[in-house]
Amino acid sequence: MMGDQDTTSAIGIADLPLDVLRQIFAFFEPSYGNKNGKIDFHALKSFFGSDEYRTIKNARLTCWALNVAATPLLFPILHISLEQESLERAKSLCSNPLIYSGIRGVQICLTYRPGETANSLQRYKECRLRELQSIYDTHGQSAEEAYDSRWPYGDQGESDALHFSTLRRAWNAMSNTKHILSDEEKLYQNLLTESYETYKRQHEAQARLVSEKVFVSTISSLLAGLDHPLSLNIVSYPPRVSRSHFMASQMPLASRSNFLQFMNAPHDWDIIAKLTGGPNGFNLSKLLVDLPIACHEAGTTPQHLYIDCFPLSGHSIGNGQGGGMDWERLSAASRSIKTFHFGSVISPRKNTSTRRFWPTLDQGFVDKFLGSIVSSPSLDDCSLNLDFFGLRCGGWTKHGVMTFDYNIDAAISRICSHKLNILRLAYVSVEEKNLEWLCENLAEEPEALELRNVHFTKGSNWITILDQLSVRLASVISEEKCRVTFSHLS
Repeated sequence: MMGDQDTTSAIGIADLPLDVLRQIFAFFEPSYGNKNGKIDFHALKSFFGSDEYRTIKNARLTCWALNVAATPLLFPILHISLEQESLERAKSLCSNPLIYSGIRGVQICLTYRPGETANSLQRYKECRLRELQSIYDTHGQSAEEAYDSRWPYGDQGESDALHFSTLRRAWNAMSNTKHILSDEEKLYQNLLTESYETYKRQHEAQARLVSEKVFVSTISSLLAGLDHPLSLNIVSYPPRVSRSHFMASQMPLASRSNFLQFMNAPHDWDIIAKLTGGPNGFNLSKLLVDLPIACHEAGTTPQHLYIDCFPLSGHSIGNGQGGGMDWERLSAASRSIKTFHFGSVISPRKNTSTRRFWPTLDQGFVDKFLGSIVSSPSLDDCSLNLDFFGLRCGGWTKHGVMTFDYNIDAAISRICSHKLNILRLAYVSVEEKNLEWLCENLAEEPEALELRNVHFTKGSNWITILDQLSVRLASVISEEKCRVTFSHLS
């Protein structure tokens, strides 16, 4: 007689209830943020290349249960750029309920093709030629080699690799009617005009997305169904670059396809600031006002707002018109904002020189924009670094550089929160009484207080303020509950 056999099947992870599986995968969330929706966008760069992310991708391929539990963690951040193609991709992702339920933040890239280059072939040519020359110089090509060799990297076996020296000569000869063009030079001139026409069409498409509010309305409608706190990050560079885009930007002459992709690419706002040279008639920065308003009115207000791109284009704030901006609606839309970072305080200074800045136009816009956001009664975390965007005010040097860090008195006078848990100020000027008042509005046990390169415009009694802070924060500092940093105070 055979003995009894154990017919009980082994239980694997896939046999666990969905609620348990979701709790297991929730342990991956601290890799890029926390459960109240406050995303660490900088940590995401390492998260997408981490073992945790690879585990999530692999797990969802094994069975239905793990797919349901893991997929919401696949796209915690929705990346959107100012392109119709990007909006269509975002719509496709959001149509998947599993992916949509996991979205915790939106990162919007405002790379742009400005009218200054789109409406002038000459300026477009000069811009691209400078960029090509800069890439070429960066890779260590000598002057002698530059005129004789092909691009010094990439697949040398490609039959359509381009000559940089020939291209440069052909483009520079466009206004020289006496120069007899070779067949190769004619090819390069044709490539330039072909690229320019494509660039111009794409500029017009971007302009319509903004002027007709398609971009803003599409994003707000996509986010309207989210039922959890949301982080919003505005950047001026592509956060995640595909291999093809990387090859095009770093090896533009390795092939014809690379070259055309490079020539049609939009610019980040560091480049645009150098291109425009004056107030830009197209008011792209209106997006920064319209987007929070549209999200709020659609029922989803971002609670955590990070501004790493701040385009200025000559805003007229005179006569109380606000340059066409609805500041009252922006203030209303900002009432739920808990985190506001304007420029990175942790990162080193982004701009080594002051950008072109028109105090009679732009300063009113900056003050009203900042004031509308920081007026949120829910504000808990506030970081302001205006020099990150090259913004200053005050007197001018003979070289056209403004001498003082930007004055934030108008902005901080709007702060009404009495529970600031984190306060970071860098490269700003402020009246002593206003900073003293601001420090009094810190939470009882704040997490962080950082003052870097803060200049007093009126008053100079830093000793009194520091003494008051040392007494007030003594307990949390001794217990290492609060990070305190003071640097270059004057």
